[in-house]
Amino acid sequence: MSFLMEQSGGQAFTGKQRALELVPKKIHERSSIFLGSYDDIEEIKSLYAAAQEQDA
Repeated sequence: MSFLMEQSGGQAFTGKQRALELVPKKIHERSSIFLGSYDDIEEIKSLYAAAQEQDA
């Protein structure tokens, strides 16, 4: 799904990194994922960045 989203101009984000850069350690490993348009995922990334700034 991540590949299809990026090929269509959207993004796939795990909350920490681009989903296609995620390397699984186990065969059935799971990860949260955000799939959406480029602008929607950029908004989510900015929310994550703001939350990290508050924690630091």
